Amino acid sequence: MICRLGLRAALIPVTTQLGVDVATLISGAVVTETVFNLGGVGQSTVHAVVRGNLFFILAVVILTAVAVVVANIVVDVAYSFLDPCVRLT
Repeated sequence: MICRLGLRAALIPVTTQLGVDVATLISGAVVTETVFNLGGVGQSTVHAVVRGNLFFILAVVILTAVAVVVANIVVDVAYSFLDPCVRLT
């Protein structure tokens, strides 16, 4: 009983941090792919910035923003399951 109640209370800040970490993970991919010369969206974004490819940069920014918004929606829904005092309205 105590473990279940304590776990639910302890998961609220962890859930918040997971929602915030989505943007950090995406920006970390840019740095990691550039430093280790891996092919991917991060390295393509760096090349697009150097070449001035505005459409690709715009697409990456929009996809990143959508990912952050979706992660925050998932966090808000998870709050309603973890804390019964929080209601979705």
